Amino acid sequence: MDYSKRILIESCLTQDKISCREATEFTGIPRTTLIREIINHSWGVRSDNDFDKGYCERLLKFPFVCNGCKHDFVCHKRKVKYSARKAEIYSQKHISESRKVIHRKKDEFDAFNEDLFKWVVLNSNTVHNYRVNHPQCIYSERQIYNLISELKLKVKPIDLKQSVKRKARKLYKKSVSIPKDYKNHRQYEDFLKYIEENKDKIVVEIDTIHGKKGDKKCL
Repeated sequence: MDYSKRILIESCLTQDKISCREATEFTGIPRTTLIREIINHSWGVRSDNDFDKGYCERLLKFPFVCNGCKHDFVCHKRKVKYSARKAEIYSQKHISESRKVIHRKKDEFDAFNEDLFKWVVLNSNTVHNYRVNHPQCIYSERQIYNLISELKLKVKPIDLKQSVKRKARKLYKKSVSIPKDYKNHRQYEDFLKYIEENKDKIVVEIDTIHGKKGDKKCL
């Protein structure tokens, strides 16, 4: 959600009595998204015991904030407000922190990649031994093999001893046995003979359709 949408939300919340349906029509934002934005980016003190301490009922239903309340200046209850500027700052900070986590994870992956390469290729060890001697590794043995097969690591399938020794499995194509009765009078020579004997007829080619397994009938 951009800053202009948040300004629309703040402006509609300044009205004293506004329903959720009116707010969604005014802002053009879906109801669920609008409520989530207001609750997640409003600022103030919230706790489970706030209602007993003088928590306003306005905060328990839409609009969930004190914006637009005509008793705002004289009310001494706990207050929660929505600010487009503060919501934008918080959102940008959250996005920035999320990107830092991605970069940190990338750095961890690069370190794991280098460490695995030294262990398997340079020291001629196996992936299983690496996983046993590195319990802090976040990848399971199967995940490591999958990453190697997908060529996402410096270690290649050719570097694995077992992969070099193993031969590729042969895929045997199942042969379908066709009863000899199915071929009676259905050869190409029979087709040419039929055309020669029936020159005045319209000839159409069709396929032979087998019935269910074990059934001797065919079309």
